[in-house]
Amino acid sequence: MTVYEQYATFYDGSGQIRFALLMHQYLQEVLVRHPVAGRRALDLACGTGTLALTMAEDGWELWGIDQSVAMLAIARERAEALRSGIVPRFVQADLRHLDMLTVQAAWYAGFDLVSCTY
Repeated sequence: MTVYEQYATFYDGSGQIRFALLMHQYLQEVLVRHPVAGRRALDLACGTGTLALTMAEDGWELWGIDQSVAMLAIARERAEALRSGIVPRFVQADLRHLDMLTVQAAWYAGFDLVSCTY
């Protein structure tokens, strides 16, 4: 069991939601200056999914990847409340051994944006 499995229930309350929301705002500002052609994004180390979920609310198709099963369970539960109708795909994987070609092949297309804010 990783430390993040034990930390999952405290993660959002420790300031991570605020940080993710600030990153979302910053990303929006960056994308105004440096727009991308599509709306498919990959959020690496997505934790409980706050950034992925806010981007989905903006209309992005998202994949969120994290090693922690407990973090992803929270992200999936929160995704059920999305208003946009776009539900991110959350995948459990160790980023140290992530095969991006496999991830891209599974989605049958590349990503227009990749984030890793942690």
